[in-house]
Amino acid sequence: MEEERQEKETTQTPDETSKEEASSNLQRSERLKRKKIGKRRSGRFNKRYLLLIVVIIAVTAGIWFLLRKPQIEIEPLPEEETKKEQGEPTFTPTQKPVNKDEISIEVLNGTGMPKEASFLQGKLRDLGYTDIELGNADTKDFVVTEATFSSNVPEEVRDEIIEELEDTYKEVDSGTGSSGKSDITIITGYKKGHTPTPSPAPTTEPIETPTPTASPSATPIP
Repeated sequence: MEEERQEKETTQTPDETSKEEASSNLQRSERLKRKKIGKRRSGRFNKRYLLLIVVIIAVTAGIWFLLRKPQIEIEPLPEEETKKEQGEPTFTPTQKPVNKDEISIEVLNGTGMPKEASFLQGKLRDLGYTDIELGNADTKDFVVTEATFSSNVPEEVRDEIIEELEDTYKEVDSGTGSSGKSDITIITGYKKGHTPTPSPAPTTEPIETPTPTASPSATPIP
């Protein structure tokens, strides 16, 4: 067998040997190309793998940084400042209710007509006032009703009484000043609907003259 192979080898022509060498060279070049392609693929894979590792490291570092970041504690505001920001409700001081039993009133009849002071006394009692004294004014020619209030009379009392007087009388004149021993002094004038009675005009009567009468002559006694 070996002799036959040697014979075949010796019997090959130069063309056949060149063909074999070309095919062997072609095979070598193909193997080199495959190696290069394999290296390229492995290089791309390595780059992707490295990029993925970098991304994972970056994400992990960010999470670690956020967890390690010191938390800012918000201190609660003082109670007074909190109330100021929220707006505290403003409380207006309520006025002390007026005790009408402590208000002293003097009512004077200024027209001379009977029971004028008593009439106003009843009106004031309906409003809740109890300390009321009656009397007559120095003169009896008052047409306008006058009301004088001392400075310590509450404004609501003053407004209430003036309103009642204006509803009752034709004209009302009010003011602040000394009202004597009482807190309020009222002198009555004409009421609404009052018509002054005209005074009768003087009439002239004829003067009677006495007529002379004859006196009987004395007869001598017999």
